[in-house]
Amino acid sequence: MELIPSLIAKANPKCKKFMLVTDSNIHKLYGDMITKGFADLGLTMKILVFEPGENNKTMENADKVLIALFENRFNRSDVIIGFGGGLITDFTGFVASIFKRYKKSQIWTYF
Repeated sequence: MELIPSLIAKANPKCKKFMLVTDSNIHKLYGDMITKGFADLGLTMKILVFEPGENNKTMENADKVLIALFENRFNRSDVIIGFGGGLITDFTGFVASIFKRYKKSQIWTYF
């Protein structure tokens, strides 16, 4: 897990900003480690945490991610990371596809 920030940064060398979308269970387990990893590399990362469960895959939550992307001046060279299971990665992929046809990385929790 400690290698994830450096692997994502190497795969996206021009990127300086990252947005991590995850659920509260994953964030409790790995949030601090991922945040520290990106900070150690001198990279900016915004984290959005949602409650787990299918009922949270909503347009209202997608809107929250889109607003955060606009407010933090993300562009197409920046990366959205879906960190979790299929629900989070599907949701993140959807948001990435409607925000400037974005790049996206996925981190699955069922290694």
